[in-house]
Amino acid sequence: MNGTTVKNMRCEHLVAPLGISSRRPRFSWELSSSERNVVQQAYRIAVGRTSSFTENSPDLLWDSGKQESASQHDVIYGGSALEKLTGYYWKLKVWTGTGGEPDWSECEYFECGFFEIDDWDSDWIAYKWAHVPPAERSVNHLRQEFSLAQGKSIRQARAYVAATAGALGNDTLRMNLYEFHLNGAKVGKDLYNPGQISERRGRALFRTHDITTQLRGEENAIGLIFISAKISFKLRVEYEDGTATEVDSDSSSRITYRGPFIRLWKHDVYEYGGKGEYYDAREEYSGWDLPGYDDSSWRKSLPCSPAELLAAQLQSVQVTQVLPPARISRLDDDRLVIDFAQNCNGHVAILTRGPRGTKISLRFGENVFAAGTVNFKSTFSNQKELSIHEDVYIKKSDDPEEYSPRFANHGFRYVEVTGYPGPLAPSDIKANVVHSTVLNGTEFTCSDDWLQRLHNLFIWTFRSNLVSVMTDNPVRERQGWLGDPAVTAPDMCTAFDMRLFYEKRFNDFADCQERGGYVPYICPFSMVLNQLEIVWSGHILHIAWEAYLAYGEISFLEANYSLLKRFVEFMCRNHPDDRQIVRECAPWKDAKSPDTSDGEDFFATVYYFRWFDLFARIAAVLGRSDDADRYRKKASEVRDTINRQYFHEGRYYSSGSQGAMSLALYFGVVPDHARRVVLEELVSTMEEDGCITTGLVGTYYLMMALEDNGRNDVIYRLLRSDAPYTWGCWLTRFDATTALEHWYCDDPDKINHFAFNQNSGFIGGVSGWFFRVLAGIQSTSPGYKTIRIKPFVPEGLGSAGAVINSVRGPVESRWESRDGTFRLDVTVPGNTTAEVHIRRVTGMQVREVHSLAQEPTDSSDSGTESRDAIFRVGSGTYSFVRRPDSCP
Repeated sequence: MNGTTVKNMRCEHLVAPLGISSRRPRFSWELSSSERNVVQQAYRIAVGRTSSFTENSPDLLWDSGKQESASQHDVIYGGSALEKLTGYYWKLKVWTGTGGEPDWSECEYFECGFFEIDDWDSDWIAYKWAHVPPAERSVNHLRQEFSLAQGKSIRQARAYVAATAGALGNDTLRMNLYEFHLNGAKVGKDLYNPGQISERRGRALFRTHDITTQLRGEENAIGLIFISAKISFKLRVEYEDGTATEVDSDSSSRITYRGPFIRLWKHDVYEYGGKGEYYDAREEYSGWDLPGYDDSSWRKSLPCSPAELLAAQLQSVQVTQVLPPARISRLDDDRLVIDFAQNCNGHVAILTRGPRGTKISLRFGENVFAAGTVNFKSTFSNQKELSIHEDVYIKKSDDPEEYSPRFANHGFRYVEVTGYPGPLAPSDIKANVVHSTVLNGTEFTCSDDWLQRLHNLFIWTFRSNLVSVMTDNPVRERQGWLGDPAVTAPDMCTAFDMRLFYEKRFNDFADCQERGGYVPYICPFSMVLNQLEIVWSGHILHIAWEAYLAYGEISFLEANYSLLKRFVEFMCRNHPDDRQIVRECAPWKDAKSPDTSDGEDFFATVYYFRWFDLFARIAAVLGRSDDADRYRKKASEVRDTINRQYFHEGRYYSSGSQGAMSLALYFGVVPDHARRVVLEELVSTMEEDGCITTGLVGTYYLMMALEDNGRNDVIYRLLRSDAPYTWGCWLTRFDATTALEHWYCDDPDKINHFAFNQNSGFIGGVSGWFFRVLAGIQSTSPGYKTIRIKPFVPEGLGSAGAVINSVRGPVESRWESRDGTFRLDVTVPGNTTAEVHIRRVTGMQVREVHSLAQEPTDSSDSGTESRDAIFRVGSGTYSFVRRPDSCP
């Protein structure tokens, strides 16, 4: 292949995945080359049963043949039927137009699990105990012993654990939790499996574990600690001679609801669910998950009805980072306060000391009072002075013991420790940062510490609220709201790999969708939400469209087309006459906005236009021309209504608020001839207000309206400001490391005395701005097939840069401005083309340092004298420079 190789070969977005549930899995890859301008012209994929299969082998299941195509992701398997619980190998050839016949890649592996609920034949076991009052129920321990074939060598072994949701399970951590053990040890690194899922369609998620190295000879034991509504498991052990042993959850298992987990929730506090763990280590069952344990006092488990749907859980929640303490302060003889210097989601791991029976309490908060005591108010919505997030550990021996909770997590920066005897060394305690496994190495850096702190603040807020669902905050509700978390989809698709996360989320939406097509504004939720809310619910269309733009996967849109169409059809039935104003379906409007002058009817109507318009675009991408034409027409009719009813004096919309004009501009409601006037009115309004007056949803659209219309200077001034109602205010007044729920920086007492959490809020659009504008990396076609590198270089900023790990590979842009010289280093991945823009300055020359790019062309910004030198380049690494003509 003349220096070009394939890398990151993935099936279902993972390298060598175990337990996929797709009968037609998707393949993807990246191209790595020492050459430049690498363009894929064709590919060929082959799938077989063994790693040594050949083109003429009976093990060959599918040969795509040479496909004249530049596609390198979302390539769908088209061979004979795959079998459950079976592993397969695939390999790849890629033609790039140089050299002769390319070599095959090395084989990669993938393994099927279960495709549907009928494939699962193990018994299901319920959490509930009919004879135990709800207030006394805690965590079940279940064990089951099994034997393996004597004298046989094991080739591989898998464990599959499936769990469903339930009202009680969801209330605990808003999760449905279990921990799987084998022969005395926990299996894997997952936390809080399977995560938040809806109970309404009876869906279960199964997780696959490789347990080959944890089996111990002939006699073995399974252990489960769980509070899931229903749970089931299956083990399959394959021997070298081709035979297998299967172990199913059944009536031979033994179960007890007693044990060291005294409490996971406080039954007298409504919002306590999952915010604390009371663990008495003296009550542990020593050896309970090992063979030979005496479980005669345990009860026989009883099977219950099975789940109704089954899908693979391919992504989990894990510890992704460990933070050491920044400060340890002793307030009195019994109280310590630990500052981890970063607000986050997770828990604390601590080395406990003291005699048996020592009770150590860990209470969590996001802020401290002036005296240094932890302020717990933001963790509870009724503003009481108490700690809702609390873990308690009681020691079982006189020796040091390590403790970290299994079934509780917290939003916190500060921890109050009570009952700890003697000094606490920094090495004795750490914060485990916990969230879904979405990190992919994407990063942004710049020379300005203020801007870097702001960027980090936004990223940490995202990380804290990606725990199985996009939560509203990690301290209070922790539920899958569809407004403020969903509006950040473009930013999160830039910063993380969200593909598996969103596929799971759209299953949530489908499971929660009402018969008439409405999707509740919280998904999943244990109750029916009867309140009609189109603005927040409709963001399922926003997520779907932005995920397509980021990853270019048509299969994702296809898989969710029915869900989205049923939703817009519901909108049509709810509002049959498109010439009238939409009323009474936007109660949340732009929540937390300081400006409430716009009526609910304006928000509902403008979002009706937006959702019709987005669905028409999705239909067009999928070739559904009838739907595209129909909803394009509906969008046009609603836009005419908005301009007729809400466009005043030819210059402003509705009340003239920042939110109203931002929505009209970004959604494309404003007629072309009036865009400049409306933009000027928006900027003038912002200057008059002296701050941001949009809310949790509208702030994203404000940023995008300014960016799309060339007013990055306004955004930069906002980012550099620390006036009230700006992000910088959070840095100067609160030393914030995550986003606040309210703008109330002009009155710190409102933060100190009300339950406004400090890890959510007005963050949409800004994180992405650092990547798209300051670093200048912009995708100009779905999935980064074409990109533009056009950094915005504010006066006085010395350098900025980013790497985005796109579906095609890393895209990198790093610039530095020093002593009159501007340098831009760019990396373009294989099979991608880029336009590199560098601003021309009189008396300066612009060129590529190594003469690797074609001579630039010039482009004028509309309505200005400014010009860009534009270099059109293929894949590779380039260095561009702008310096005085006198320089050699």
